Amino acid sequence: MLDYTPTTAKIPRLERKSSVRSADESVFMFPTLNVAAPFMNHHPAMSAKSQQVVATEPSSEFDAFDVRVADTKGLEGGIFVSDLHLLSSRCDSRRAISDLHQYNSRSQCIVLGGDTFDFRWSTQGGCEHTCDSAVRWLKEMLDATGEASIYFLLGNHDCLPEFEKRLRAHSEEEPRFHLVPHVLLLADCMFLHGDITHAGSFSMLADYRKKYHHHEPRSKWQHQWYDRVVHMRVPGLVSRAFCPTSATCNKLSGIIEEAQLAAWKKVKRVFFGHTHVAADGFTVSGRRFYNPGSGIRFMKYLPHQFILHESGK
Repeated sequence: MLDYTPTTAKIPRLERKSSVRSADESVFMFPTLNVAAPFMNHHPAMSAKSQQVVATEPSSEFDAFDVRVADTKGLEGGIFVSDLHLLSSRCDSRRAISDLHQYNSRSQCIVLGGDTFDFRWSTQGGCEHTCDSAVRWLKEMLDATGEASIYFLLGNHDCLPEFEKRLRAHSEEEPRFHLVPHVLLLADCMFLHGDITHAGSFSMLADYRKKYHHHEPRSKWQHQWYDRVVHMRVPGLVSRAFCPTSATCNKLSGIIEEAQLAAWKKVKRVFFGHTHVAADGFTVSGRRFYNPGSGIRFMKYLPHQFILHESGK
């Protein structure tokens, strides 16, 4: 299935050449390696599930900010996508997920960068029905991607506490699925949703996201109205006008600098979403910034492949 537009369909097996761009100049090839899962547990109180994350900053269950670091042994790289807005009519779901099934070995991973699902404009009904559909989609994605690991970053449109509880339970049941509320580090790559650019700082992110915690189902006429807005390409125009790449990347870099994260010193590439404006290696202070755009219809969508240069070290 893996395709909610909101109707369901099997994930397409494409014959065309992949449209995915690489976030590195070298040729992107992933041989299947017979290695242990690359996200090993470093916390003695946790179970020995394959591929665990380690919180390097203090965190509570939902509100506190944390940075999570992955052991990248055996992991060669993967793909980063964000802002798919699945389960809403504005999502071009076939385009959004068309390349993901190609990542299916232990040496590969898929990073979902937030707003994977859209609870505000869900066509599935209320929160419970949307949660059910989202978890079912994730299970089908895991089935379709072999032994690849999936890292799920929360965004402002899918950060509801009820959904986060379901995701935490799912991560306990499925060793290849990892919930990352805020920031993920893989070697020299930092992944985050990017809504801190609107929150203003990491410390204000929890309050910003609380605005999105409660959504009543939209009426039929509201969906029809928004579909017309999308068809007129208004969301893309608004995003490019208010979130230009240069200003966004400089603001994001400044916020992370101010947070004084120890891990920031070794970061060379930053992958983020939220703004729906694609960026392909924009440089700020020697770091390259990548944004895949959005899976919303009529908007530029640029999934980014990445190679982990420190893999296996």
